[in-house]
Amino acid sequence: MQDNVNIIGRKEEIELLRNCYDSGKPEMVIVYGRRRVGKTYLVKKLLGDDFAFYMTGIYKGQKKRQLANFAYSLSEYTGNDEPLPENWTEAFRRLKDYLKTLDVPGRKVVFIDELPWLDTKRSDLLEAIDLFWNGWGNNHDQLMLVLCGSATGWITDKLLGDKGGLFNRDTMRLYLSPFTLAESEQFLLNKGIHASRYEIAEYYMVMGGIPYYLDKIQRGKSVAQNIDQIFFKRRGLLWDEFRHLYQTLFSENEKYIQIVRLLSTRREGFTREEISKGTGIPANGDLTKYLNDLCNCDFVMVYPQMGKKNNVVYRLSDLYTLFYFRFLEDHTEEDFWSHNIDSPERRAWTGYATQIMLTTFGLKPSKHNSIIDTSLTLEDLFVR
Repeated sequence: MQDNVNIIGRKEEIELLRNCYDSGKPEMVIVYGRRRVGKTYLVKKLLGDDFAFYMTGIYKGQKKRQLANFAYSLSEYTGNDEPLPENWTEAFRRLKDYLKTLDVPGRKVVFIDELPWLDTKRSDLLEAIDLFWNGWGNNHDQLMLVLCGSATGWITDKLLGDKGGLFNRDTMRLYLSPFTLAESEQFLLNKGIHASRYEIAEYYMVMGGIPYYLDKIQRGKSVAQNIDQIFFKRRGLLWDEFRHLYQTLFSENEKYIQIVRLLSTRREGFTREEISKGTGIPANGDLTKYLNDLCNCDFVMVYPQMGKKNNVVYRLSDLYTLFYFRFLEDHTEEDFWSHNIDSPERRAWTGYATQIMLTTFGLKPSKHNSIIDTSLTLEDLFVR
């Protein structure tokens, strides 16, 4: 565990992780949140990358390849050429046998990153973790098992929502949200970028406080130049981020994209029935799951429907998704942002994005259409 770490924000999460590390008892910690939000960075930075065992899942890797990756990772710690396990139960048994041989003071931290990617078709992954933890791990005070993943739906449904042996076995759940405006400001200052608060707000309306996106901003360039370079340049740093974002978060990503595409068209949001009609997705349990997953990822928020009891509307709350549908999906001009500083399209988007920011931070949208209309609203946002 690192004592002096330079981590922007995440004060509550850092304290909770420290408490788990110092608890003197076995801990199973679940760390989850959307892609690029900084989960792996937080765990590695705080725990010092000094793990008893570490591995990460392979996106779309078949079971045999995932098991081979596990064996390779384990061999780096044992110093032996580990054979390919037949299944996850055998893999975790080998991990247990290896951990038993470690005679070290303090914590034995096992960090498995992108855990949902290990759960391939007909996998015995959850049963193996169940046996590893309930049959051995939770009786060993040195063990701290950290399970991490971006596929929030999988984490909430299968791991946290497990009805078997893993039900309520986790000792700590850490959900990482995007940065606030104030944290985004601090992050940029730490990079040596001294931007005005209006400029930071414009970055935020595009990037939604995602640390990985903010890290791509370069000193010496205007906001427009940075946005063009990061998003609009063909094969730019985040040119194809949208596709990867939804593919890695959701197994049926096309259904989720249908929903957020519809939600991006109306500020006031849509009822469940309107979403079903607008997307063609039947209003059954599947639609409920899709909406719940989007809410759990902070992509969508639910609000009471004005003037109607016991009814709600769903509104898009992910600023990057709104930016994608309004500009990135259809525009091919590489300097688009620089060439459309004050277009009607930009003004309409600014008003919509401002409303999302205001509601996200618990403030009621004002009668003004844009944050540039009132410095009071902008300053209020930076203290949220």
